[in-house]
Amino acid sequence: MLHYTTNDYSYSRIKNLRDEEGTMFFFVDLTIIQYQRLGDSVRKKVNPIFAHSKVFPIGELPRKYNSLPDDVVYYSITKEEFTKLLSLSTEDPDKLFFFHK
Repeated sequence: MLHYTTNDYSYSRIKNLRDEEGTMFFFVDLTIIQYQRLGDSVRKKVNPIFAHSKVFPIGELPRKYNSLPDDVVYYSITKEEFTKLLSLSTEDPDKLFFFHK
């Protein structure tokens, strides 16, 4: 069994217009990236822990979602932030779309 010595935690969010479908796509995920030193190299293992998506027809897009930037957002976060967001994901996963640093 491999022992990973370092963990990084990440949050990412996507807001994307799907013109051909006339919809707006939202995606959020929480990931743990584990690193293991192997001599002079480092092995990296990416573990997606939580993912959530929503799709709205353009005419029915709630205002709060419309205010999010049209972009891919990526944050390196602390273990404490990760734990709080993971807990929030079980209570109300839609709230994860509105996390920012």
